[in-house]
Amino acid sequence: MKRYLTLTSILAAALLAVPAAADSRFIKEGSYLHTALVEVCTHTRNDQPAKLFNTLREYRISKQSAVDKVMCNKQQLLTFARNNNAQRVVAMLQPYERLPERKVTISDITAPAN
Repeated sequence: MKRYLTLTSILAAALLAVPAAADSRFIKEGSYLHTALVEVCTHTRNDQPAKLFNTLREYRISKQSAVDKVMCNKQQLLTFARNNNAQRVVAMLQPYERLPERKVTISDITAPAN
């Protein structure tokens, strides 16, 4: 159990430390993290949302973390999916895309217009 928790915490720390990329020179090929990222990118490219969801759940990667941090072929996950016409994956992950901050403007509606 302790070994499992250690492995999970290492994976979480790796996902938080730097944006992950399957072709990154920092991730050793064949490692746990490399395998997870290759599976995520493969399922995204092949437009397989059910398999992608299962892979994310298996490796305990949240959809928000995947959208924010996983990169495939030096592109963010949603951009990669859009470029590969993976419409079903885009539909699944689009709610987790962070939109630009919206600005709120407050104006006095009783003031005379100039």
